[in-house]
Amino acid sequence: MVHVWIRNSKGEYLISQRSANRPTYPLMWECVGGSVIKGEDSLLGAIRGAKEEVGVDLMPENGQVLFMYVLKKDEQPL
Repeated sequence: MVHVWIRNSKGEYLISQRSANRPTYPLMWECVGGSVIKGEDSLLGAIRGAKEEVGVDLMPENGQVLFMYVLKKDEQPL
């Protein structure tokens, strides 16, 4: 799972509102995020997720991984 905090030149953050049809937390506000595909690192997963979720093309050289935790087999997410 990756969380992507996208900030513009004014220091404003992009957040999105979940669909009313979502089974969990409908209409709640959230940052961009998603799952990382096997073989993909966190930064590339974040870039792909931003494109899929909100249509934003991010450049890897402008990204920064702040925290990373890899789940062990059968471990529950934090």
